[in-house]
Amino acid sequence: MQLREKIFNLGHKVYASLTKPKNVKYFTILAMGIFIGAICIGIVVAIIGPPGGYNPINNYISDMGSFNYTPLPYFLDYGNMVSSILLIPCVFYLV
Repeated sequence: MQLREKIFNLGHKVYASLTKPKNVKYFTILAMGIFIGAICIGIVVAIIGPPGGYNPINNYISDMGSFNYTPLPYFLDYGNMVSSILLIPCVFYLV
């Protein structure tokens, strides 16, 4: 029973830490910065990259996630994954 209570208390501590408004604000700002930075770097790489053919006006943002338009689609993919992980405290805060 002791281990169960320790795990339960640890869960409450993590939840309390994640849902502090100060932490939620920092995680949100960090997630937005990473997301916008990943999009900007992805656009530059897609325009300069060897396959070519990417135009931000004619193509969708999701086209930067394929090898047809950019040699390194990882910037957009990993940027989206990190941003979504950093937005988890926002979801906890809303609930």
